[in-house]
Amino acid sequence: MKILFLHIFIMITTFLYGQDCASYWNSCHNDSVNNYHDHYQLVVDEHGRVVSKSAYISDVEYLETSFDLFAGRDYRMSVCTSYNYKPMIILYEYGTERIIYDNTKNDSTIVFEFEQRFDVKIKAIVRIPQIKRKKVSNLIVQKPYRYCIGIKLESMITRK
Repeated sequence: MKILFLHIFIMITTFLYGQDCASYWNSCHNDSVNNYHDHYQLVVDEHGRVVSKSAYISDVEYLETSFDLFAGRDYRMSVCTSYNYKPMIILYEYGTERIIYDNTKNDSTIVFEFEQRFDVKIKAIVRIPQIKRKKVSNLIVQKPYRYCIGIKLESMITRK
């Protein structure tokens, strides 16, 4: 009976914590970025689903997502994590794998705004910096910790 109770308790705890990460991208916002803030809207795909994403990952995993950017729109992309250090994001042109943006070369900026001049499909890869784990022996290494990570994409029509 105790084992069953313990099993149920662990499942409920895991479920509740996992739910916090499911919409973690909602916490990706920086009030210091106020450039036409009231006019930004969440970006949705062709089916009306929000393209912002969250995941529960370790430092050896990553969050990958893709989305379309359209000409004549301003975009704001925010990346956040429950980890103590800034997340890393690299944006690629989908299909060509040409790097469009890499925040590891830009002082780890986690909120950035840009104007899109032509239609393009983007692949984004977000990860957290790797942590040096304690090596207990040649066979045992400290288990990696897991963190919530999110990417939020907002847009508005470019003002002229």
